Amino acid sequence: MATRGIDTHAHLFLSDFAADLEAVTHRARSTCEAVLLPNLDLSTLPAVVQLMNAEPGFYFGMIGLHPSHVKEDFCIQLTELEKHLTAHPWVAIGEVGIDLYHDRTTFDWQAEALTYQAEWAVRMHLPLSIHFRNALEETLGLLRPYAVRG
Repeated sequence: MATRGIDTHAHLFLSDFAADLEAVTHRARSTCEAVLLPNLDLSTLPAVVQLMNAEPGFYFGMIGLHPSHVKEDFCIQLTELEKHLTAHPWVAIGEVGIDLYHDRTTFDWQAEALTYQAEWAVRMHLPLSIHFRNALEETLGLLRPYAVRG
């Protein structure tokens, strides 16, 4: 029997995949036991949930605010996302982190969003799915207080 893996990062809930999602799911099932869906922001959450409900036990959702989606309204986004923390069986908080590749001016917002979501992970006993680009030291520094000890 062939070994089957877990796809830990697939944005299959995006409209790019809508036309052939059934075929994509069929192909994924041939090689994967499960697919994890990292959320991007409040607007993508319904699509993540829809896919989780359409293929329970295969598609598993994460909840979070992606660093590239951290904008001026990030506090509102986080407040609204937080209302959904217990509504579904999330497998992680994500995709969260720091991305300084395109724009360093949002670093303070991204840092605040990351630490806020790290608190969710602690409270919900869930892992973080972390995205960082051009921000390794910054990300590690922000997450150091949340490191598992022992």
